[in-house]
Amino acid sequence: MKLLDYAMANSEAIRDAGEDAIVWKITGRYIIKNLEKVIARAPKRFDLYCDMKNRPSRWLDMRLMAWTTRGYQTFFRGTADEFGAKTHESLFREIIPARASGLLLTQRFRNEPLVDGIRGYDNRNYSEGRNLIKFYIRSVGRLLAP
Repeated sequence: MKLLDYAMANSEAIRDAGEDAIVWKITGRYIIKNLEKVIARAPKRFDLYCDMKNRPSRWLDMRLMAWTTRGYQTFFRGTADEFGAKTHESLFREIIPARASGLLLTQRFRNEPLVDGIRGYDNRNYSEGRNLIKFYIRSVGRLLAP
């Protein structure tokens, strides 16, 4: 989170684009194979566009997110110092809705991101085997229950 704070505070491109500019964050070791579709289906306006999960536990999927400068300032800026080592997905899942007053928070992607890359905790590829089957099941779920 400190790296994101630094980038948001020091990027000339972000600063020049203004507080309504949209910044997309992707975890560096991943490729989002359907990124164009995910971006095209994003809401026209939002301050934070993310994927909050409730099952199997409550957490914020941080592999892919988008925010405006205003959204970043409200939801994430300074959280590394505020929460220390506790700045992880389950904590963000709880604090983001609590901080959303007056901002446009979209908590569920309209398209399931097709992630390609090796997960850190079990060295499995997101876009192979069981994980690919999960992608298709989740994609159908987003169509049936957006």
